[in-house]
Amino acid sequence: MNIFVNSIPKSGTNLLQKLFDLSGVQYSGKSIAASSAFGNYSYIKRWMRQPGINEIPVVIGLDVPVSVSPLWLKKYLSEPKGYVTGHAQYSNDLSYILKLENYKTIQIFRHPAAVLNSWANYIIQPVYYWQDVRKRMEKLHFQERLAFLATGGVLDGIIYPGMAEILSRAEGWLKDEDTLVVRFEDLVGCQGGGNDEIQRSTIAAILNFLEIEKNDGEINEIQSSLFGGTITFREGQINAWQSRADAVTLKLMKDALSDAKIVKQLDYHFD
Repeated sequence: MNIFVNSIPKSGTNLLQKLFDLSGVQYSGKSIAASSAFGNYSYIKRWMRQPGINEIPVVIGLDVPVSVSPLWLKKYLSEPKGYVTGHAQYSNDLSYILKLENYKTIQIFRHPAAVLNSWANYIIQPVYYWQDVRKRMEKLHFQERLAFLATGGVLDGIIYPGMAEILSRAEGWLKDEDTLVVRFEDLVGCQGGGNDEIQRSTIAAILNFLEIEKNDGEINEIQSSLFGGTITFREGQINAWQSRADAVTLKLMKDALSDAKIVKQLDYHFD
């Protein structure tokens, strides 16, 4: 069995990776995301991974829709020893290839306002793969970045999607039969403002889904070590976004995102 760990950026991929590390599950070092064609060595990546003339491309990027060759993607997913991470939008083609290669998918979601709060900080860091966007975002204050990322638009000639559009690209994972949907808020535990009982049951559900056997003592040890310490860890508190956005931006996010299917189905609120 192979494992695909997918998320919207800044939604908790690293928390799931730490859970796997604590459970003894190896990371392949591979990822499916917009960075599969951007970032370091972008020219080589695009040349090697672009669809052929007679191929129907598979779109994988979330914030930036990136098309890749289905033959390359199938080969890429057949090689890893360990789980693969991703920030990939849902498509029937990607789902089919994952099934073909015997993958089980875990899709983690987080309150989109919390995602925006974290993204507004991350997008101006040198490691962000789309450097043209990063340089433009650096010119904006935090609240301006937060508002722009919530609604999307054109920034100095570059079109960037709003969070509602990004959520719509990911909503197909909610109904995919080989996907376990996890909420970040259910996995973070009381140290992050959540609930330890829910955290334990979520950990157990993930291990059960992946057919990983752990006894009660091992699950206790995983739970006690899970919070904090990941590479992009910042505050880790599930409601921190409420104090970071001003009243105007909070209303803007609520108006832009309240009707999203993911927000409604996963019971997220803006009040």
